[in-house]
Amino acid sequence: MSELNVFRNHYAAAENRLTYDFLCMLDLMADGQAAFVQFLIGGREIELSEKPVDQIRPLFAFAKAPNPGEEASNPDGCVRLRRKDGGIVPIFLEVKTHRCLLTADQLQRHLVCHVDREPGALLLAITPRPSDRKVVQALNDNRVIFVSWQQIADHLAATRLTVSDRKIANQFLNHAREEREFMQTELEKEDISLIIANHRRRPDLRARGAFDLLMAEFPFERYVHLQDEPYDAKGRWGCRGLDLPIDARDEAMLRWMQFGIYDGSEVSLIDDMPELALFIDAGPKLKASLKLPEFLEAIRKLEALGWEENLTKQNSPNAMRLLWWRQPLDQVREINSGALAGVLEQRLRELVNEPRFVQHYLRV
Repeated sequence: MSELNVFRNHYAAAENRLTYDFLCMLDLMADGQAAFVQFLIGGREIELSEKPVDQIRPLFAFAKAPNPGEEASNPDGCVRLRRKDGGIVPIFLEVKTHRCLLTADQLQRHLVCHVDREPGALLLAITPRPSDRKVVQALNDNRVIFVSWQQIADHLAATRLTVSDRKIANQFLNHAREEREFMQTELEKEDISLIIANHRRRPDLRARGAFDLLMAEFPFERYVHLQDEPYDAKGRWGCRGLDLPIDARDEAMLRWMQFGIYDGSEVSLIDDMPELALFIDAGPKLKASLKLPEFLEAIRKLEALGWEENLTKQNSPNAMRLLWWRQPLDQVREINSGALAGVLEQRLRELVNEPRFVQHYLRV
C-alpha cells in the first residue's frame, strides 16, 4: 500500500518536495512502471513482478542510530519492490537538488542504519550532478546505485509510454523544471565536445537552409491545396522545418501538416533519436467526422506503409494529431533540399493514392 497522496505535498524543504513528487509519479505510473523501475535499479538481474511497486514510504522521520554514539540516518524515502517469487526488495533513496551536495558519509550511514539491516536492500542516489557518480563509485559497494535527474528525464522522454503514463511523466518533469530544483549545472567532457562541434559545423543553420530551399522549390500544389504559403515551423510542437496550412479558418475543422526534424515533445521518440517526420493534424469536429469505416480502411493501409495514427488509438496526447510518419535521423542518409523533397514527395504520394483519404481529408 502507498502512503502517498498527490494533494498532500506539504513539505517546506525543496529536496523533500521533489522526493515526494517523484514518488507520486512512480506510484501513479501503470503500464510503464516495471520498465521504469528496472531502469532505476541499473539493470540488476532481479525478476520483478509486472506491477513491482509494493509499498512506498515517502520520507523518514528522524530515526535513532542502531548503536549508541552513532549518528542517525534518514533516507529520503523507501520503495519496496515485489519480485516474481513474492520476495521484497527494499530500495532506500537519497535525493539531492542543485542546492545540496552528495557526501560519502551520508551514504555510508544509510548503508549501516538501513541497507545492512534488510537482506537484498539497495540504496539509490539521485542528484542533478553527473560528477556525483564518482562519490558512489568511491564507496566500492554494488548495493549503491547512482542515477542523475537528467538520466531520468532522458529515459522518460525516450520511452514509449501510454497516454496516461506520458501525462504523469510530463507533468512531473515540467513541474520539477519550473521549480528549478534539478536544473543542470554541469557540463561533462562529451557535452563540451558537442558545443565545439556545433559551433564549428552549425548544423541548425544548414538544416534551416535545406528546408528554406525545399519551401521555395517543392511543387506542393501537385499534392495538396494550401490555404497559405508554407513557412518556418520555428520549433512549434517540437518540429523544426515547415508548417503547411491546408485550412486554418475554423479550428474545429482545421487541416494542417508539419514536415521537419522532430524532437519528441509530444510523441515519444524511438530510442531517444530525433526524427524526420511528417505530421497530419485535424480539428476536433473534423476528426470526429473521420471515424467512418471507409476512412479507417484507408488509415489501416497507410499503417501498413509505416504511418502511425491517433484517430482510434491514443498514440499522442495532442488531440489535433491525426496521423504521422517518421524516420529516426540515424537512418537518414543525408539532409539537403533534394533528399527532403524525395522523402516528402513519397509520403504525400502515399496519402493521395488513398482515394478515401483525399475525399475526406485533403478535399473537405
